[in-house]
Amino acid sequence: MNENTTAQALVGAAQAEFGALGYDGASIRSITKRAGANLGAVTYHFGSKEALYHEVVRASAEPLRLALREAADGPGNPLERIARFVRTYFERLDSDPYLKSLMLQQLVSGKPLPPPVVQTIRGNLETMMNLIKEGQRDGSIREGDPRLLTICIIAQPLMRAALERPLREGAGLDPADPVLRGRWINECLRFIELGLKPGIPGAAGR
Repeated sequence: MNENTTAQALVGAAQAEFGALGYDGASIRSITKRAGANLGAVTYHFGSKEALYHEVVRASAEPLRLALREAADGPGNPLERIARFVRTYFERLDSDPYLKSLMLQQLVSGKPLPPPVVQTIRGNLETMMNLIKEGQRDGSIREGDPRLLTICIIAQPLMRAALERPLREGAGLDPADPVLRGRWINECLRFIELGLKPGIPGAAGR
């Protein structure tokens, strides 16, 4: 393999290892073995295990950020674009098991967030806040702190991802069932729409 191919193979192998075992559980030896590279390849291409992890996170998170930005920038009023943003978020988590696993592991690890995660979070929050502010200006979205409304919205896809095992084992619901998954997304979007629309008595002052 040439240098670029080796680096790409290491990132792909590290996605699988970090996704399955977490940062502490994955080893340089297991990553290089999976990638078909020598033991020193990680140090040569990335400098350290931590730097490789950051690259893995960036490689997973950046496509999500760009997809969400594209969803928000598309046609439609603010509520329609918010719905498209949330649907895209759900679909990305469902289609990329490594992304979902990395995000959940990072949330429960208690460790400082890697710079790529911080950048992605800030970008996603800013995109959603801008949509909410736009809707508040044109009257299609109720009053309220855009930051808190944003957190309430973005938490929905993450919460479903975090609850998959309890739902399967405790409630008998299988989040992998495509019919249930589609209904869940639709109900979530309806819930968000009703929560954002103006005219709810006392909502603005709560």
